[in-house]
Amino acid sequence: MGEILENGGGVLENGGGVLENGGGVLENGGGILENVYCIDDEVAICLLTAETEPHEGKRKVESLWPIFRLHHQRSRYIFDLFYKRKAISRELYDYCIKESYADKNLIAKWKKQGYENLCCLRCIQTRDTNFGTNCICRVPKSKLEVGRIIECTHCGCRGCSG
Repeated sequence: MGEILENGGGVLENGGGVLENGGGVLENGGGILENVYCIDDEVAICLLTAETEPHEGKRKVESLWPIFRLHHQRSRYIFDLFYKRKAISRELYDYCIKESYADKNLIAKWKKQGYENLCCLRCIQTRDTNFGTNCICRVPKSKLEVGRIIECTHCGCRGCSG
């Protein structure tokens, strides 16, 4: 079989196609588990560089934007594997959610109409704004002035409403 990794409640067999976690066995969808681990390793390296990147000359919120972007990309990858491509099983998807590989609240919003391209949950929370509205990145580009460049203060998004 493949390499074996200890995981608190169970054992992960990474090459054989089986994931044992706390009594349950999950089938590895033809190498998808390796892809999830590979993506997670790449994201971990990118997160480390984003955290150690110098932030002189940037606003306080700008230093967090790469972290939000990486969090979004990892969640979107797992969302696409499960809902769009149907490449992973429900058990593997639940495992990824449980182990915080993906944000379940963000994925729940992506499934709703009008939120398919949502960048982060802070952009739809009305309590974080002065007038109780959504973030500027949620305003459709057709409703904005022509040539106006917008940028979300929460995550650096330049328009996720479509």
